[in-house]
This record gives sequence, C-alpha cells and structure tokens, in this order.
Amino acid sequence: MLHFVFDLDDTLIIHRGQINYEWIYPDRSLCSILSRCSERGLCHLYTNGTKSHADVLLEKMDLARFFKERVYPREFHGLKPSVSSFTKVGDKICAGDTCEDNHIIFFDDMIENLKTAKDFGWTTIWISRYHGSVGHYPYINHAYGSVVDALTKIHKMLL
Repeated sequence: MLHFVFDLDDTLIIHRGQINYEWIYPDRSLCSILSRCSERGLCHLYTNGTKSHADVLLEKMDLARFFKERVYPREFHGLKPSVSSFTKVGDKICAGDTCEDNHIIFFDDMIENLKTAKDFGWTTIWISRYHGSVGHYPYINHAYGSVVDALTKIHKMLL
C-alpha cells in the first residue's frame, strides 16, 4: 500500500511563524492534487502541532476529508524527530501489516525529521524555500519549494 505522510505547519500550509486562523482558506490546488493522491493511496497527517490545531487548519483548508482518522498529533504520538514517535506512527500507518509491504512517502520542512524518517526506510521529500541545497543532505530523496509542486511531480511519476 502507498502512504502519503504530511507534516502540517510549513509543509501543507506555509506560514513561517505565528499563524492567524482567520487568514486560512481552502487551497484548491492542494485539494485537487490530494484528491488524486487519495486515489493511489492513503493520506496521513503527522504533526508536532496539537490535535486541535490540526483539526482547525484541516477544516479551514478543506482538507479534513483526505485524512479522516489518520491524524497523528504530538499529544498522542510524541514529537518528531523522536525515534519512539516515528515507531508509534509507523505502526499506525502500517496497521498490522509489515511496513516492508508498504511504501511511505514523507513530506516535511524540517531536516531532522527527514533524517529519522529515512532511518525508517521512508522516502523523504523536503519542502523548503531552500530546496536547491538538497545535495547537502544524503537522507533526502527529493526536495521542492511547495507540497503542490512535489505532489504534481510525484503524481506524474506514479502514472
């Protein structure tokens, strides 16, 4: 099974600092590409934010339907890049299957989180305005300036 695992802050939504919930609106491009990804696999949200923060942003961005019961916030699974946190979330994602039977693609803006994900055998996608410097990080498979750019490219590769 194919799994798309997304960080929330500065990955699915770019805000680089203090967030004002009143300024958050649906992103039609992101909704469209996540819809296509959902046809290929399952979408998961793995965040160092709280459950309430994730719920508010997913609703305001009109993304909640893509993640359903697959939201993994800090209060239930610990903080990334902790190995124990990745172990708990990996077990949830694989849901009884061996993780070797699953392909996990992980999108995050934090280098440390991507390093731990790579140690778990996940494909790592760095979302950063500095994505051009990806060559400095051997544990990053691909890098893009936005998650929409990344998913567009990945979707084309999966066809």
